[in-house]
Amino acid sequence: MSDGETTPLARFSKRALSALLVLILVISTISAYRSLSKQQQDYPVPIIQGKILRTPLILSNFELVDQNNLAFSNQQLLNNWHLVSYGYLNCPDICPTTLMVLKQLKEQIRGSAIDANVVFYSVDAKRDRPDKLKNYLAYFDAEFIGLTTTNDDNNHSNLATSLGIKSTINTIINGTGQVERQVSHGVSLFLMNPKGQLQAVLKPSQQLGSNIHSFELAQLKRDIELSINYYQSVN
Repeated sequence: MSDGETTPLARFSKRALSALLVLILVISTISAYRSLSKQQQDYPVPIIQGKILRTPLILSNFELVDQNNLAFSNQQLLNNWHLVSYGYLNCPDICPTTLMVLKQLKEQIRGSAIDANVVFYSVDAKRDRPDKLKNYLAYFDAEFIGLTTTNDDNNHSNLATSLGIKSTINTIINGTGQVERQVSHGVSLFLMNPKGQLQAVLKPSQQLGSNIHSFELAQLKRDIELSINYYQSVN
């Protein structure tokens, strides 16, 4: 046999080793799957008015400014729970109604195990600049965080895209001949876990009018508690 030629035994040993490595990989994968399945069985996702995510959503990187004109990015969501609302300052009904419920919620949960920072994201960046956000939110709670885009001509951000925040702005001429901005948006709250990931989407449980949906305080508090307890159970 010439130098460098592989013997049948050596070739068999290499094939056997490759087959063994594949088998180990398959067994490891099955074991990990069974472990995850058992975890999911041990901690079923609670039912809320909305949805708790079994696998939290990682947000795209975003850069905004808060009501103090300070930079606010993914980093500012870390280490604490955050409850994100959205709307615009000229909103006549849904936004102030939601913020009033959040004010009452914050009074009940402040300092407790289910405490969360309340965030209001503006979908009307052209009008809702940091100084206006600060004055507006102070009527509800001085600790509320207001967010808007860095550019007042841009109503879209990676935060809104990641969370699925949808809004439309139309410019019309009203009956007096003046230019008027009409803003429409959905109604949801987004609960962010201390890793800065979306943990739950909360939906309003009551309807105050034909187009006005509102959150009920007791239901909202319960859903937040269930969401936080679930997160703590699986982590």
